[in-house]
Amino acid sequence: MIGENAVYAILSGAIALILSLKLVSWWIETASRRRLVGRDMNKYDKPEVAEAGGIWAVVAGAFGLLMLEALLWLTRVAWGSHGTGIPGRHTPS
Repeated sequence: MIGENAVYAILSGAIALILSLKLVSWWIETASRRRLVGRDMNKYDKPEVAEAGGIWAVVAGAFGLLMLEALLWLTRVAWGSHGTGIPGRHTPS
């Protein structure tokens, strides 16, 4: 059986992937409209491509990691599965 933390990791990774796809496609359209484009020097015909699109992939990845941390925090602290979450206090046995 897959562990609870693995489910949270898969969920946050899926959210980051979907957010990355949406943000990058939005940025490509926006950058093209505003002429924030440059030549792709690695292609033979050197087509115009949107500049700085990678920043949105980084933002989506960071959001996915923050989502993972939030899910793990909720599991440990807010939902009380591993103690009270207050330093120095322990749940009674």
